[in-house]
Amino acid sequence: MNPSNRRRSSGNLPGEMTSFVGRQHELDQVRRLLGTHRLVTLTGIGGTGKTRVALRAAAQSRRAFPDGVWFVDLTQWRDQTSAGSVAPDVDMLAFAVANALALRGQGSLASVEALAEHLAGWRALLVLDNCEHLLPASGRLAAALLEACPELRVLATSREPLLAGEEETVFSVPPLRLPPLPVDEPASAELPPSEAVALFLDRGRAVVPGLTLTSENQLAVVEICHRLDGLPLAIELAAAWLVALGPQQIRDRLSDTLSLLRRASRLTPSRQQTLRACVDWSFQLCSKPERLLWARASVFVGGFQVDAVGAVCADEDLPSDEVGQVLADLADKSILSRDDRGDQVRYRMLETLRDYGREQLEQFPEPDAWHRRHRNFYQDLVVRARADWISSRQVAWMTRLTLEHPNLRAAVEYCLADPQEAARATALVVALPDYYWWALGLFEEGRRWLEQALSLTREPTPGTARALLMAGHWAMAQGDVEAGLALFTEGEELATRLDDAGTLALAAFVQGVGLMFADQLELSTQTFRGALATLTRGGDPDEDLRLNTLHCLAISAAALGDHDLAASCHREMLERTEPAGEVFYRFAAALWGAGLAAYLRGDLTASADHLTQALGFNRSAGLDDRYSPAMCLEVLSWVAVEQGRYTRGATLLAAASEVWQDLGSPITGLRHLVRYHQAAERRARQELRDIEYEQAVAAGQGLSCDEAIAFALEEPQSPHPTDLERVDPLTPRERQVADLIARGLPNRQIAIELQVSVRTAEGHVARLLTKLGLDNRTQLGSWVRAHPPHPGA
Repeated sequence: MNPSNRRRSSGNLPGEMTSFVGRQHELDQVRRLLGTHRLVTLTGIGGTGKTRVALRAAAQSRRAFPDGVWFVDLTQWRDQTSAGSVAPDVDMLAFAVANALALRGQGSLASVEALAEHLAGWRALLVLDNCEHLLPASGRLAAALLEACPELRVLATSREPLLAGEEETVFSVPPLRLPPLPVDEPASAELPPSEAVALFLDRGRAVVPGLTLTSENQLAVVEICHRLDGLPLAIELAAAWLVALGPQQIRDRLSDTLSLLRRASRLTPSRQQTLRACVDWSFQLCSKPERLLWARASVFVGGFQVDAVGAVCADEDLPSDEVGQVLADLADKSILSRDDRGDQVRYRMLETLRDYGREQLEQFPEPDAWHRRHRNFYQDLVVRARADWISSRQVAWMTRLTLEHPNLRAAVEYCLADPQEAARATALVVALPDYYWWALGLFEEGRRWLEQALSLTREPTPGTARALLMAGHWAMAQGDVEAGLALFTEGEELATRLDDAGTLALAAFVQGVGLMFADQLELSTQTFRGALATLTRGGDPDEDLRLNTLHCLAISAAALGDHDLAASCHREMLERTEPAGEVFYRFAAALWGAGLAAYLRGDLTASADHLTQALGFNRSAGLDDRYSPAMCLEVLSWVAVEQGRYTRGATLLAAASEVWQDLGSPITGLRHLVRYHQAAERRARQELRDIEYEQAVAAGQGLSCDEAIAFALEEPQSPHPTDLERVDPLTPRERQVADLIARGLPNRQIAIELQVSVRTAEGHVARLLTKLGLDNRTQLGSWVRAHPPHPGA
């Protein structure tokens, strides 16, 4: 195992938005299965609570996985072929996993094989949520990861098994437990424990505070839960109607709906009929504006904001000034849930309800029109963000674009499904600010989009030239020089034929970056100067490109020793950004550039000051940016080594390398910088003893990006939770085998205890001895007595 591939972390499990009711038996079962099986798939119809059970079981198992418990929401990668988009393949799902594990933009992880190699040795739990619409790809992904990563476990949710091989075990998530019928006891008498009734009351109290069972409503509440078969989603939808109806009214209306549905379709399983009936019933109880918004909002993916709904969903039947109230009404009815991010009010829809909304949308005249409106809104959003990028609203735009990435993806994929729309896909992608792609490490996804679009159309337009140039730019950033040069050359030739000033300036900028990465600094400096001259001559207003070019020219000039030119570039950047209130170029880029320039001229104190300021800004701004911290950590490591702080320098070098690896843009591809990295690494190795150097590197490799920033800023470090408690090195199954061996049981008896074949038991024993580095069963018995299991394991 490559140690750099492991990073201890708690993971990324989302918090619960509503209280968790019951399910203790199911949670115990799932945790037990995770102890004995490497792939556990939770199945059940939509609305039975698979995701909630998976999240809670994963959270309760966190201490057993020192490399984290990671949640991958596959609803954002759903097959939307009904809307005309392209289904993700297994490599795109691998990319989704890399994103979820904060391994964003890894060109080296753009295939399932590369991801599996990277995760080899990770002791982590991967939660793959909502796999049913991507079953073949999900199954292949899980099988490949489990084969290559012996310490990895996967917990999946799906309406069907993944069929991923012998490793998979399936647990069907049942409905909630129901009380017996009929109810004869008075309300004062305590009903037998019932999760279904508890959930109904819990959700009902959200709209009717103080709701309790009474002699008047007890029977109705119990009958509601029975008629809804204990399905959590159906119960929550019914409870939401307590704001307008009493329990008896809800029961009576449900009875009518269910009987009608079951007479109409006797071939459908009863629980599917029940959920469908409840959703149908909720839909019919909604007002006309609510039904319209439910159906139309189903075109969004991963959440949406009010302005997006107004632009996409409003018309004469649903006026824009009524949309906010209708959204609130649907949230009150549990059709939508609030998913606010900071001061951004956002909504999202459960997948089952979104599927239902899409069915309803298909009944509309020209249903595809709503997908086009969705595409148009996000294309316009990107254009507005680009035009307003160099302003005081830059951080807000970056936050918005990051949150909207699933919708941007859906808009691009909608265009890619139709060759006539491919040019719109390239226009959307190349309009996104360059910083967006670098900060989020999304080179691989951007390249895929552009290359798919270019395979559909190569019309000789500035848009096509820009797509070729940007795809080449990102390929070179990933170290794929050959592919990058081919794309760049084609794009430059087209830009020259078109004689478009903005496109020619972009071509010169991309060429300059390629030359700088190749350490041809004199040529890159000349090329960047040419790009600026072209922008000025053509009167191009692309201020983002101008500032990016100035930033790169400053880097090349500083590396050449032309500190006057570098300082001049920084001054011009400040002159252009300060009046506008822009932050990225003014702080992160300019401060890093100043820090690099100070290092290169030997002013280590000034260099460290500039770089720590840049790191502090990045954190305080709340930007989801790893590229800028990677650059700062890199140069700070050189500064530390030059200052004689060799242990600190080695730790920072390793931490920076981890972030570079996560971004998919390794430092080895930046030849204008790599020599300083290598020199610092050699010096640290020479000055430290082998054990000291190895410990410093291991410490750096174990830091998350946030922890590395705190270390670079020399803030007090609190021990990582996994260092505060001893984690059992054995899985639950391995611990079980070890205990049986310690009791002196032979392999045949172990096989009986485990209910497996003798051959399987022999394999367990052999792998256990190998893992612990022991020679025989006697040594293993002594090890077990010296290492009792951790109480939380």
